Amino acid sequence: MLKEDQIFKVTQNVEYSNIRTIGNGTNGTVYYAVRKDGLIKKEVALKVMPINKGDKVKDVVREAVLVSKINHSNIVMVNTTFIQDDYLFIEYDFVNGFTLSQFIRYFAEEKYKEQNILETRGRGNLPPVNRYYVYCCLVVSQILNGLQAAYEEIDFETGEPLRIVHRDICPANILISQYGIVKITDFGLAYQKDFDITN
Repeated sequence: MLKEDQIFKVTQNVEYSNIRTIGNGTNGTVYYAVRKDGLIKKEVALKVMPINKGDKVKDVVREAVLVSKINHSNIVMVNTTFIQDDYLFIEYDFVNGFTLSQFIRYFAEEKYKEQNILETRGRGNLPPVNRYYVYCCLVVSQILNGLQAAYEEIDFETGEPLRIVHRDICPANILISQYGIVKITDFGLAYQKDFDITN
């Protein structure tokens, strides 16, 4: 039975399967994997990098620590971190979808331009609307919700707002799930005043 204020340590038997590469970058390689933890199976993304990369490792750990404090549907969640065989592993939620860059390229193709016109309802006194612009408004509103959460969410340890600023918002760092949920990723350049990784 759990007791209030106790420290409850658990030894987990976790395994990752179905591993495949999603992408490579300066801060390591990202893999798709299925995590099995007891009876639970879950799709995840694993960022992996050698621990001998010095400052780059510190930057990635810093990013993971910052993002782990944000609990919002428009931000990719960090689940756990661990070191094994001289590699740092950071587990994120897997987003089954595409990047905003891919979204923009898709709608920019000439053959889709005519298909994207939405006829307005009513008496016809409003001009037709390109659905691409409607989608953009929905995407931007979700991005803003995520950025606001990163800045205003209350830190459960200090009781103060997080005040995290992303500083690298671009189409490659925005994911759109198959259900249309927008997720902000890559907080590698994020800023938080007075952040100290040793804490």
